[in-house]
Amino acid sequence: MNFLESLQQTQEFATLPTVASKLLQMLDRDDMDVRMLARHIEQDVAIASKVVRVANSPIFGLRIPVASVSHAIMTIGMTRVTNIVLGVSIFSKFVYLSTLAGDFLDRFWIHSAVTAALARAIATKARLDFQEMEFLSGLVHDVGKLAMLQADAQRFKSVQENIAQGGGELDAELEIFGATHTEAGEIIANIWKLPPQVQGMIRLHHDRTCSIEDISALLVVVRLADLYAETMGYGIGETGDLRDELNYWWQRFSAVAPANVLQSSDSLSHELEGELGSAQALIAALTSN
Repeated sequence: MNFLESLQQTQEFATLPTVASKLLQMLDRDDMDVRMLARHIEQDVAIASKVVRVANSPIFGLRIPVASVSHAIMTIGMTRVTNIVLGVSIFSKFVYLSTLAGDFLDRFWIHSAVTAALARAIATKARLDFQEMEFLSGLVHDVGKLAMLQADAQRFKSVQENIAQGGGELDAELEIFGATHTEAGEIIANIWKLPPQVQGMIRLHHDRTCSIEDISALLVVVRLADLYAETMGYGIGETGDLRDELNYWWQRFSAVAPANVLQSSDSLSHELEGELGSAQALIAALTSN
């Protein structure tokens, strides 16, 4: 059984934490209301407290702090709170991997938080409304790497060593695991029943050969945020010509953005530097007890 087959069959990734799984089920109910949603989230005290911390972090720029989950829902909306719960739940699910990866896991979550914050900033500046899916997508875009780490920490270490010696990230994964983190990540997102747009973004965020029909605005925004995070010093191993990658995805961005409100890749990079504080506050909210 190869890595992807075992990933599809294992129970390790079969479910999200209970609060997130039930939340996704509740959203399909016609009679679901704010109070019902809030009561459900508040059953998990740890997740509920992190939801409030994330909602109060600078990434949302609230003028009046929220004090409860129900207040957060009323202030920033049900969809945003749902995506925060999913992000917090996913983060909580993998905390134990620090014993296997140590420093890598710390860098992984910082990169993910920076990507989420930058994706949200780019979407806002470009006047694109993804109902906060860019935030969730930024947090989970590299989740396939955690699957590799969990499956075989020693082989994952070999991937990292290969990359450190100048090897290509996807090439190293293919050589050692027989699959890429994008393929693994799509499987996990499908198992968790994350939105189809998020699944597609995970699958394609390194793919420069996909058809123009497959290139969504969400994919482009998250990939740009991913690359800006790398170039700003918050990377986790991507190699190759990042400037060329940025130019490619910037051209795709120009094609999918509704208006040419952002002048250039370099000017956007400069603007985004101001968002790094929001990213640091986000990771602090996620990691605090």
